Amino acid sequence: MQLVKLISRRTLLRMALTLAAALPASAILVSQSEAQTESVLYRFQGGSDGANPQASLIADSAGNLYGTTTYGGGSPLCVVFAGKTAGCGTVFELSPNSSGLWMETVLYRFEGGSDGGEPVAGLVMDGKGNLYGTTVYGGGSQCNRTGCGTVFQLTPPASQGGAWTEALLYSFQGGNDGSGPQGNLVFDQSGRLYGTTTTGGGSANCPANGGCGTIFQLAPPAVSGGLWAETVLYSFNGATGALPFAGLAFDKKGNLYGTTYIGGVGPSGGTVFRAIPPTTSGSWTVKVLHSFQRGNDGGTVVAGVILDAAGNVYGTTLYGGGGRCYNGGQFGCGTVFELSPPSTPSGAWSEDQIVTFPAGRDGRYPEGGLIFDGNGNLYGTTALGGGGGLYGDVFQLTPPAQDGGSWTRNVLYDFQGGSDGRNPQGSLLLMGGLLYGTTNIGGDVACSVNGGQGCGTIFKVIP
Repeated sequence: MQLVKLISRRTLLRMALTLAAALPASAILVSQSEAQTESVLYRFQGGSDGANPQASLIADSAGNLYGTTTYGGGSPLCVVFAGKTAGCGTVFELSPNSSGLWMETVLYRFEGGSDGGEPVAGLVMDGKGNLYGTTVYGGGSQCNRTGCGTVFQLTPPASQGGAWTEALLYSFQGGNDGSGPQGNLVFDQSGRLYGTTTTGGGSANCPANGGCGTIFQLAPPAVSGGLWAETVLYSFNGATGALPFAGLAFDKKGNLYGTTYIGGVGPSGGTVFRAIPPTTSGSWTVKVLHSFQRGNDGGTVVAGVILDAAGNVYGTTLYGGGGRCYNGGQFGCGTVFELSPPSTPSGAWSEDQIVTFPAGRDGRYPEGGLIFDGNGNLYGTTALGGGGGLYGDVFQLTPPAQDGGSWTRNVLYDFQGGSDGRNPQGSLLLMGGLLYGTTNIGGDVACSVNGGQGCGTIFKVIP
């Protein structure tokens, strides 16, 4: 398995748009959604405020929203879109005021050098209000552009009106330690951070990328002012998967679950894996729960997974399912899947397709992950399709009333591709009974960063 270059999630969206443009008009032109349940909280302008968010949002106890934009911010070092300077990305806060309007505050603008650049993942917050995240580039090492990626911390100001402070917790070197992190981080109960790098790790099966990617741990310093210590817990080898785009999820036993974009046993459609910690000493081990076959079962995974109380695993595949979206119907428009644990320790996990997305109506290409509500309903987004044609939607999946029944899909909102936004790529946030998310483009269509398609939005949808 030889991989030519690091693939970004934005590249995936461009590929999907190209494929969608080749579909017959009847497959993509559908009527507008009748229920206008979406409100746009903020439209990015593409300047110092940021541009093109790809990730999910998080919230604090006061209801303020936090996230990242991949571009914008004003730095001249990150040049994209036909040579036009677009900035290296931002970390932002969105806060409601007494009038019900939402106000954006940029907490940090990446410079694209040793501080990092182009964050595509969301954030995680600790109990003190510090924010943590990753950047794909920057850090000052020898990979593409200005480095192999970073893990960063943002500390809130000591007094009102002060500036947030960025600190680099780790700069990837592009060798066995990994490179190009694109997924969210997760904390364990001891305050250690866990994540994935899309490339690096040293496996000879992915020579062009310096390896097939890694799972890493960052341990906080024992004394104040010390350095965080990185440990590579596992390096992917192709058979267990390659190019993990997404972050990880813990179960109750301390096992980590995640996905890889490609690799596995069979036609290299990606994997869902479980990483098991050592009982005393030794190394973490990775067990592949499912290798996607790029057919009806799905294939090409860019989002992470979630678990229910019974240990079932849920996620999305970008392609697969048997629709007409790619390769003459051999690959499909994406799926939502459930993996159920075996009844015996030596048994195999079983996969069930909750949804397979058709071309056209109700969306296609679910690039983001899933979330649960308290009633067991699932929520997600598609990057393309829906009633607007090419712009994506927000959907709800209701579990069957009895065993053996089918899940029910309900489209909550079809993006129209204008001021309401288009092409959501991140997972949703459920807060106060409402859904919050981001669109990668759309919004202010006068935004000039990417040729007038808009610089993205932050939206709210009423389920």
